[in-house]
Amino acid sequence: MILIYFATSNTGAAKKIQNIAENTGAACEVYRRFRSLSTRLRELKQDIIGVIALASDHDELSTLIKDKELLLDVPLILILPDNAMTTHSQARRLRPRLLMSVEDNLMDLEQVLHMMVHKVSINTPLPYESQKR
Repeated sequence: MILIYFATSNTGAAKKIQNIAENTGAACEVYRRFRSLSTRLRELKQDIIGVIALASDHDELSTLIKDKELLLDVPLILILPDNAMTTHSQARRLRPRLLMSVEDNLMDLEQVLHMMVHKVSINTPLPYESQKR
């Protein structure tokens, strides 16, 4: 099973998010250009656990929305450039499983990816939560 990560840059938050994706235990494919991502998403999707897409600006978000039919068949985690209400309302058109911004705590991303990759129920405690008890 494969986790797909899309980000046009490889610095700052993009690098942190890529590290989180690569440390899930799933195979991770990284795409830096939308054309490459769209080609991959036109192929067989049964092996894809989910897609993490980092829209580093509003133009990238618009590009993702323009070709949203490619993303509707796979679980999507969408990371936005900001927390503006208009940005969030535009992003909801993609029906992401998790919607967050680069300004948010990445621990939520780690938890959701853990559940997606390991098919964990939302009520199952995560490994570090059981150690607290």
